[in-house]
Amino acid sequence: MGGILSKPKAPPPPSQEQMQMVEQREEQAKEQQAEEVKKISARRRSRNRGGGYSGLMFAGRMENQGQTQGQNTLGPIRNPRGLG
Repeated sequence: MGGILSKPKAPPPPSQEQMQMVEQREEQAKEQQAEEVKKISARRRSRNRGGGYSGLMFAGRMENQGQTQGQNTLGPIRNPRGLG
């Protein structure tokens, strides 16, 4: 009956190897989270800027707006291989 009323023994503390492994996992998790944040912010920046390709297409259209006389094409061609 003495075993029922006695306090349970505390588990042994974790070893140094286990503590180091836990620290390494935490560092890796922080690095992965930082990389994900960088990727998300890069996506947001590219969406706000419109990307490099769309900016080039937009600049070409702006140059052609002043040319209404003597124009013999319908505008910028997206697929030049389909013409020949």
